[in-house]
Amino acid sequence: KGQFVGPLKVDYAKDLGEYKVKVVVKSINENYSDSETKELRFKIVDTTKPVLSIKEESVGNGTVYSKISFKLFDSYSIDYFTINGVKHDRSNNQWSDANFDNIKNDLVEGENEIVLYDVVGNSSSLKFVIDWTKPEVTNMVQKYESKENGRIRVTLTFSEPIREPLGQGWLKV
Repeated sequence: KGQFVGPLKVDYAKDLGEYKVKVVVKSINENYSDSETKELRFKIVDTTKPVLSIKEESVGNGTVYSKISFKLFDSYSIDYFTINGVKHDRSNNQWSDANFDNIKNDLVEGENEIVLYDVVGNSSSLKFVIDWTKPEVTNMVQKYESKENGRIRVTLTFSEPIREPLGQGWLKV
């Protein structure tokens, strides 16, 4: 008669679920006639959140995007994701995608949220901004300059910051 103290490490159980292990308990002097077989039950539970990452083909600057796609991963199995509350079922694999062409109808201009769920209910979320409004020219100034046989300097002011390149012959000021 004794007591087992300490963790029981099981290396072969890699899948989620319930397991049974038979343990032979023997006396301290290894007398097998005093041994007793016990059945232990344990459960492996997934508590790790799934992983969302933005795909390289997305068009944006890290916070604001005009086109965005996601890589989805869970070490066991992805169940589904939502974009702004709209559910998209997945085929319960470790890897999946949320590609722009498949989610664009669920996106709104401004703040959006994707939430990824695995098969046991763990979730991860990511907020991002969609900007589909093209910048507008709000002011244009033309000024004649006499150097280089005369030229016109044109300065454009836009409704929002723009990214380079602006095209041949244009400089950002």
